[in-house]
Amino acid sequence: MELAEVKAGVFTVSPMLGGIRMEGNQPVEKDGMAYSLGIDYNLTEGFGLETVLAVGVGGYNLSSNHEFMANYCGGLLYYFANNPAFRAVARHLMALEGKTQHNLLYTVGFLFQLAAATPAPAAVATLDSDGDGVPDYLDQCPDTPLGVPVDETGCPLTLTLRINFAFDSAVIGPEYRSELDRAAAFVRENDDVPFILISGHTDSRGSTAYNQRLSEWRAAAVRQALIADYGMDSSKLISRGYGAKPAGRRQRHGGRPLHEPACRTVVLRGTARISPLLHPV
Repeated sequence: MELAEVKAGVFTVSPMLGGIRMEGNQPVEKDGMAYSLGIDYNLTEGFGLETVLAVGVGGYNLSSNHEFMANYCGGLLYYFANNPAFRAVARHLMALEGKTQHNLLYTVGFLFQLAAATPAPAAVATLDSDGDGVPDYLDQCPDTPLGVPVDETGCPLTLTLRINFAFDSAVIGPEYRSELDRAAAFVRENDDVPFILISGHTDSRGSTAYNQRLSEWRAAAVRQALIADYGMDSSKLISRGYGAKPAGRRQRHGGRPLHEPACRTVVLRGTARISPLLHPV
């Protein structure tokens, strides 16, 4: 169990009860009861378990008998919680005039910290410039359009499937079953996202109109597979074709991109609303 905190800057009250054992012929009962009430102020913080050692000199006056006295003591202070603490002290009192008399004073009790309630720290405003719910210091995509669902890094929820469709084809080969598994897992993990946009792409060969239709067929093929084979909600899946996907550097064969198959992809993306152009194909 973690030890409680000894607070700095607070007063403490410590009622104590115990006894005293007197040696020799002193003008008091040999044994008696002792009690005290201590009021202290903590200057610094401390541990939840403390030991106390002290020495001192002084005197006492008992029935006109005045004696010089020295003493030392040891004690233990243990916090069960912030309140209360258990306190035990044993003190050896030595009357030094004439024959040295040895007396023992022992007390046990509790200590209570009179601490004022600590105010809750003021909330610190966290800057979120694009309003996506991810603070700027964590946001890896700081300019996300308002309303676009994002992941924990602040980037749009996106999954690119590694389905390299054959040229002029929208058929998903059996070797890409694992990619469909990834797509189904992506949809399930983002169950709170209203819609999942499935976007299809082609390479640059073929006319613009034909590539548009082929990209729509590819997106629709993935959508249908998720519905038929994985039981996905059809109303949540939206397929859309985007025609030829822009490629990188160009090379031989009539200036076509170097990696044509990489352009024949399907991308899943979370979206919060359906625009007039985003409808099931």
